[in-house]
Amino acid sequence: MLSDGSSQQVDWNNLAVGNGKIFATWEDERDQASNYADAFGSVWHIYKSTGSSDVTYNFGDEKQIITQAVVVSSVINPGVGFLEWEEFDAAFSTPLGNIQFDVLNSQGTQVLMQNINPGKDISSIGQSAIRLRSTFTRTLPKDTPVLDKWSVTWIGSDYDPPWTEYELIPSEPNGENGWYTINVEVHFDAHDDVSPPEDIVTYYKINDGQQKIYNSQNPPKISADGENNKIEYWSVDSAENEETHNVLQGIKIDKSSPTVVIVTPQWGRIQPGDVKVSGTVGETVSGVNRVEIWFNGGKINGDQIQLSANKDYYEWHFTASQWQQYDIEVWAYDEAGNVGKAYVTVSCPRARLFNLLNNEFLEKILSHFPLLEQLLIHLSSI
Repeated sequence: MLSDGSSQQVDWNNLAVGNGKIFATWEDERDQASNYADAFGSVWHIYKSTGSSDVTYNFGDEKQIITQAVVVSSVINPGVGFLEWEEFDAAFSTPLGNIQFDVLNSQGTQVLMQNINPGKDISSIGQSAIRLRSTFTRTLPKDTPVLDKWSVTWIGSDYDPPWTEYELIPSEPNGENGWYTINVEVHFDAHDDVSPPEDIVTYYKINDGQQKIYNSQNPPKISADGENNKIEYWSVDSAENEETHNVLQGIKIDKSSPTVVIVTPQWGRIQPGDVKVSGTVGETVSGVNRVEIWFNGGKINGDQIQLSANKDYYEWHFTASQWQQYDIEVWAYDEAGNVGKAYVTVSCPRARLFNLLNNEFLEKILSHFPLLEQLLIHLSSI
């Protein structure tokens, strides 16, 4: 750094020296039109001799190009339970250079397997502790190969049991209040530190039923209605280590809709005045959540409907008028969101001036004319 100090507010920074010249840039704060120092660049030539005490420099020559390097791993010792080596693996890139991989003894003094590639079977190595060696070769620095990672696998004694993960489909209850309204499918995924997945067997039992072997192509389905369905599952590895049994419980399933019965009124005609709409609701799994009554297409306010304590009986009243037809629907929802429905249509006839059948005088006469009596009964129902 060459600096004028604070007198002229100018600083110079030496960036490069070569061929008897200096390339420099500087910041100049003397420009009053700018709030910031302006940067300028220039090439300077030093006219003083190289022996001057004012300026000294040195142009060096290339000393050495490093074209090869070696990396040796620390000792790899699986320890107790080791049976045999399995496979070598590595992730690397070689633009134009090269990497050679070797397996050495634990002291690093003997090559046990030379010039191997990723995926190489190294089970023939008889020593229980080894080192890995990689030799990097390049022609130019830009051709430097890169090693991301390397590893070896081995087979050892297996004393640890596997572990099993599960997935429910649907993953969350599709109904209301934590209930499923469809069958629940269960998928298992077993893991082990030694045994490969294909050598692990998973067993299961649904609701304490028959023990079965899990098949991913035909996964188990929990289908029984109830609030405490469960599935017990566990896995066994190739060394016959058995996992502690797991129990997934509290799976609530209700696939059936409530049964709705309208007791009154019955289909057909009703008399003018007060009409009671009543009936029963049958629900044996999740329980009745609510009952709705729809009257001529409109929903009745729930506060007007009388329900029993467990909501298996309902009652509502309305006033029937002459010459009117009434469409009545009753919807019952259970806790899972299933809905059961029933409906009835009734009509109210026109008014009568008198009831012939309640006239005592006519009753005595009609008792002698049965056919006329039947005709009047029919007419009175119109």
